[in-house]
Amino acid sequence: MAWMRQLRARARGVENGVPGMKLLTGDEVRAMEPNLSDAVCGALYAPSAAIVEPWDLALALAEAAVENGVELHLETAVTGAEKISGGWRLHTAKGDFEARAVVNAAGVEADLVAAMAGEPGFTTIPSRGEYYLLDKSQGYVVNHVVFQCPNRDGKGVLVSPTVHYNLIVGPNAEPSGREDVSTQADALAFVREKAVKSVPGVNFRENIRNFAGVRANLDVDDFIIGEEPEAPGWIALAGMKSPGLSAAPAV
Repeated sequence: MAWMRQLRARARGVENGVPGMKLLTGDEVRAMEPNLSDAVCGALYAPSAAIVEPWDLALALAEAAVENGVELHLETAVTGAEKISGGWRLHTAKGDFEARAVVNAAGVEADLVAAMAGEPGFTTIPSRGEYYLLDKSQGYVVNHVVFQCPNRDGKGVLVSPTVHYNLIVGPNAEPSGREDVSTQADALAFVREKAVKSVPGVNFRENIRNFAGVRANLDVDDFIIGEEPEAPGWIALAGMKSPGLSAAPAV
């Protein structure tokens, strides 16, 4: 079953133009990652994969946008929208804004914002994912991003070094509120149980922080990218869940 999922993942990667992917045996994987479990029977290796610091990347993109003329209006909640001649008028907590086009990239609230322009056509189903962030003493445990096989709930639990030489482990996937970034003992226990199946030597006593994020899952199995058919000039970017960071430049 795992090999079939790896074959399907490789076929999808080839179709999407991912270079250099290779199916590895268990022994080949452990030659690259000696701390993997003896139960690992194989892996799909993607040599073009890399890690970034999401916080710094988002700040850098925002700074580049401002340098290129973007005006930021932070803490400015959108309360309504109306179609006007040649574009849209957005009502906000700090006054109205008019534009030829609106890009709705409101994350877990994208469906609520879309509803302001008419029938949204999709519903956000928030899903909380919880993580361990371990001390730099654990940063050596793996050298690559180690994923388990994805399932219907998402990409599965990963074990990965960070750009700051820590180790990050997670996430799970549980239905949640739109702003529920709490951490739960049973959820973290699940993450730990799954992670040690891949990398049994992770020392969770070296944990320095737990945190959670909320995915913007949709009731359709894909990103939504494009102009709303019934709302010219209103562009939706919705459902950017786990692959959203990697896909952001292309999006």
